[in-house]
Amino acid sequence: ILEFDATDEELRFIIEKLERITLKEISFDAVFDKVICSDSSKTIFVLPNKNGNEILKKLLIKIRKQIKGDSNKSNAHLTIGRKLKPEHLKKSKNIFSDIKFDFHCNRIALRKLDENIGQFEIIKIFPFHGKSCTETTEQLFFEF
Repeated sequence: ILEFDATDEELRFIIEKLERITLKEISFDAVFDKVICSDSSKTIFVLPNKNGNEILKKLLIKIRKQIKGDSNKSNAHLTIGRKLKPEHLKKSKNIFSDIKFDFHCNRIALRKLDENIGQFEIIKIFPFHGKSCTETTEQLFFEF
């Protein structure tokens, strides 16, 4: 969704923002069914269908408006492989030509890069609560 650098204090604010965003988000189904094998980026990724893309795009916009980070204009996608050699890309076009992933999206995760292994690890999961503005307002009102 978005890459950013943050201090521990900034990370606490980002977590609070994500908790507020996901408080109102409703879970949804998405289908990822368009495989792209990109020779230029040496990457294989899968794009969502039209309906899933519209829902995910709205979520991306909400998050990117609230959290400042590196300029990221990419659309929702699932990355299967990066930094692939040309022969691996060619084989992958055959292997992944007819792929379809069905997901029930009901959460997002905050990940942190582990520089020792070059992979991201999940540090917090934010479930979608699907609360309306009224429910959110009432809850906040009674907490004061």
